[in-house]
Amino acid sequence: MDQYFLFIDESQKGPFTLSDLRAMWIKRSITPQTLYMQEGFENWLPIINIKDILVQSLYYYSTNDQDVRGPCAFDAIKTMVDSGQLNQNIKICEEGTENWKDYVQKIGVNHAKIAEVRNSGDLNGWQILVWSIVIIFGFYVIVSLLLKVFPGETKGQQSNAPAPTEITHQPPAPAFRNFSSDEQSRFDAARRKAESTIAVLLAASQLSSDFGFQYRSSSITQSGRVSVTVFLILNTEDAKQMYLDKGRRENVYSVARRAWESALSEQGFSDNRVNISWGGNR
Repeated sequence: MDQYFLFIDESQKGPFTLSDLRAMWIKRSITPQTLYMQEGFENWLPIINIKDILVQSLYYYSTNDQDVRGPCAFDAIKTMVDSGQLNQNIKICEEGTENWKDYVQKIGVNHAKIAEVRNSGDLNGWQILVWSIVIIFGFYVIVSLLLKVFPGETKGQQSNAPAPTEITHQPPAPAFRNFSSDEQSRFDAARRKAESTIAVLLAASQLSSDFGFQYRSSSITQSGRVSVTVFLILNTEDAKQMYLDKGRRENVYSVARRAWESALSEQGFSDNRVNISWGGNR
């Protein structure tokens, strides 16, 4: 599954899944100018570049009852079917629902028949080439006729499309690496210490019945900086209302952040950052 990093408040945050980014986009936690980086990229880019992915529905697909994959954009599934990587008899389900239906039902019978003919080999390479030339030539003829009929409406027009967003100052690209065996051992010890401390502090402040924390992910840079992502879990309906109180929320956040930072420092990770996100309710 693809992972994404965000550059917010002069610091890197993440990793996030595509579903996480969609949720933040809907809640307006991120703006079109927010910078993102996908694993394997070298530069940060404005997230508006992938707006089409964020606003369209995501789907899971399954070739049988046990093998479920996704989520991904429907166009990606369609491309795999058209190229023959997937059979058109698969089932798909929109993210956030439990309504599984046949791919053919979604795409339409006509397209399914075309894909079936293409994948069956009934159209050879020469036939596809000939039909492609015919279509291109037909399009050229139609455009030429329109230019002759409406010459004044096609000259001197300027595009209203906005200029592409350019990043003049690129933040430094994160250079991640794997934990060494010693670092992994020390990190595991820090995690156990942090989770134990959080449980004790929440119990002492009588917050343990309302809130909980769940470790999500971690990363380390070439320079040795450790980033940890922790999810806040709301255990009760009352906790949802208390979460809206910024002062109460920051108090709960600080409990987890101090516990993690202290535990990491004790294990020699003095350069660390703890990110806390709302993970929903149990």
